[in-house]
Amino acid sequence: VGHYILEYYQLPMAPDHYILPPVQEFYYNQAANIPEWFNGKENLILVDDDAKTKVGIPKGCMFLPNEHAVDVHFRLNGSCFIAILKGFTKEEMAILYRRAKVVLDLYVNGPERAVQEGVLFDAASVVTVEGNGFDSMDFPLPSFARVDSGNNISGLVLETLLKHYDEAIPEYLPFKEHVLSLAEKFDGSLKRLVNHGAVEFRAKLSTRLLQRSKSLPYNSTTTMED
Repeated sequence: VGHYILEYYQLPMAPDHYILPPVQEFYYNQAANIPEWFNGKENLILVDDDAKTKVGIPKGCMFLPNEHAVDVHFRLNGSCFIAILKGFTKEEMAILYRRAKVVLDLYVNGPERAVQEGVLFDAASVVTVEGNGFDSMDFPLPSFARVDSGNNISGLVLETLLKHYDEAIPEYLPFKEHVLSLAEKFDGSLKRLVNHGAVEFRAKLSTRLLQRSKSLPYNSTTTMED
């Protein structure tokens, strides 16, 4: 779950104990090493396949078969291409993230991995404003990167990002830094949660024992239940 879900459903977890694991180490390593074949970003939009609503895309955008999407020698000579994120290996996903200018996710029910992985490769994220996509803690995105999935505004945003990618991508630095910091934050949050849980457990156990009737033997059934 994300911070938004924690607050909305009033789940019993303090924000500083919230645990969000980093993305797979594979993607951090791949993003840090630019391959020889890479010759700049292409007009490619990656769409997460779990969208529950109609996806608005730019006019004239062409769907790209999986085999062409991961063929680094197949140059995308056009204004707009779409690849659906389904059926790819992680090695192929790294190629897609490297080529793409944009990753679109219109169903964000948690800290979605596609946009997190994509931003490591400088692919601009666009998410729905609904659910966890509204949360600025898990998704510190520029305001234009949040769209209403119920209308065609996503198509206009995607078209603008393709045309003005170089100007827009610096706005994603806070999100990229957030994803880069997840490993360190995860270790710290896990340590705090374990320490905090141990302290609470001992305090509750001590309190229950203190309230226990002195007439009961220590190994009684009541003591075991306590």
